[in-house]
Amino acid sequence: MPFLKKLKLALIYDGLTKSEYQAAESYIIKENNRRLRIYNIIAVVFVMALFVYSLIVRGFTLITTIYLGSVMVNALILCLLYSKLQNNKIFSTITNYFFTTFFLLFSIYSGTITSNGMPATMFLATISIIPYILYTKALPGFIHRLIILCIFIVLSYKTKSAEYFRTDLINSIVVFLLSSFAGGRIRKLQVNGWLLASNQDKELEKMSGMLEVIRIIDLADNSSIDYSSFGSEKKVVGTNSNALKQMEAFVENNVEENNLVHMRQFCDLATLEDRMFSQKVLICDFASNDVAWRRATFVVIEDDNKGFPKKVVFTIQLIADAFYLNMLDFDLKQIK
Repeated sequence: MPFLKKLKLALIYDGLTKSEYQAAESYIIKENNRRLRIYNIIAVVFVMALFVYSLIVRGFTLITTIYLGSVMVNALILCLLYSKLQNNKIFSTITNYFFTTFFLLFSIYSGTITSNGMPATMFLATISIIPYILYTKALPGFIHRLIILCIFIVLSYKTKSAEYFRTDLINSIVVFLLSSFAGGRIRKLQVNGWLLASNQDKELEKMSGMLEVIRIIDLADNSSIDYSSFGSEKKVVGTNSNALKQMEAFVENNVEENNLVHMRQFCDLATLEDRMFSQKVLICDFASNDVAWRRATFVVIEDDNKGFPKKVVFTIQLIADAFYLNMLDFDLKQIK
């Protein structure tokens, strides 16, 4: 691939192709909105506290009014993040940039206008973490932070002594460049992870039509959720707070007598963590009560970084029904 094309993909799509980025985009929007809900709750509580303090100490001044307006806007965005707009690409982008701009401008205000007799440590801390807390495309995100940096430098020059201004200028540029580079690496890992999740969901969605049971099991808290299918159209069809007993009941009620012993061992959640250490998949074929053959599968979807599974998906797939087996038995007899 030519260098200029690689550079373009790196700046616009973090190294992915346009089609790959579009495949991962729904995951990006979902994750950004999840984080924004948390950040906006924190922002509403924090700025509300500042508003109350400012109202008591200063009365209804300009800064008190700004605090009140900020609380109202963040509360409105928080409500919208729980509405149907939450999956809208344009809304997600606007709220993303609004929150980061609000966060950065607030830190500029605190680091220049209200603290002009010291270096701006709050702004440095803020601009260093912005590339990590929300995902933005490389080039637009870089330009956005660069504009904010320029605003900070101008205000620092206007409000501070030459000594503090020089300190702010050098520190802010160094932190900006380092955080942009490190944030780019983290962003690339994130978007590749979302692309992988998107591809896995597509494959699982293709498979789900052949599966009779789709169960996500949390081994840590012994709970499970049953789904109708994989992918974007999946629906919850049942939950259970005791997955261990649920699996035991499944074996006793569905497995043919001669297959009970090995299926009890296979579906034993008490030993599953050790059996699936450093493994991704466990498979077991069994005969069920209706004399059909089925395939039970455990697939690890989350581990503890030491090789032990934390969450698994349990599936049952019909691999040969009773009619087929009877026909096969008849054919074998004819051959004999």
